[in-house]
Amino acid sequence: MAVPITLGAQFRFAMPRPLFDVRLATATVSFDVSGDGRFLLPVLMPQQDSALMNVVLNWSRTLKPN
Repeated sequence: MAVPITLGAQFRFAMPRPLFDVRLATATVSFDVSGDGRFLLPVLMPQQDSALMNVVLNWSRTLKPN
């Protein structure tokens, strides 16, 4: 997105507008900075198998009081 601005006695800005079309509906996406450092670009990530998740219930009971 880009927002045109006008500097002067009063700072003014216009409506944001897209710089390029990005469609991310079905992909696993991360973001990276472009080579010139001016843009944040979407990067498709390879599909990964699901990882296990451990859920710890009542974890606060394991804390020792001060």
